[in-house]
Amino acid sequence: MPLLFVYGTLKHGFPNAHVNAGIRRPGRFRTCSPMPMYLLGDGHVPCVVHAPGQGHQVHGELYEVDASALVAMDKLERIGDDAIGYLRLEIDVEAVDDLAAGALTAFIYTKPPERIPPDEPRIGPLPEYTQQHTARFRWTGID
Repeated sequence: MPLLFVYGTLKHGFPNAHVNAGIRRPGRFRTCSPMPMYLLGDGHVPCVVHAPGQGHQVHGELYEVDASALVAMDKLERIGDDAIGYLRLEIDVEAVDDLAAGALTAFIYTKPPERIPPDEPRIGPLPEYTQQHTARFRWTGID
């Protein structure tokens, strides 16, 4: 089964977790390469920008997902909407508590920089999306 790295509202206990039907792997994970994660817009929506080597190693959770789970999350993340949607790409992630285990390849939802207006309000880059960040989160996606 493919792996999916989630860093924002799809994490367990976060606002869009109900859409994530994957099976969580125990432990904490992070991206092997730094990537910029921002809270975008007035809704403070977490977004990893596809600009490897910039930002921080982003912390998140790792899930085993089947095709139907990916379809539901792809819809939420607006995969295929070339104007504002995310891309689902493969990256390398590592277990924070067991770096000797080596890298795993997982999908991640990310946006290319050109899909984010330059004047879009943003906070970050941040290494982790926390429960405190959700206090100002407003979702404009698909439920």
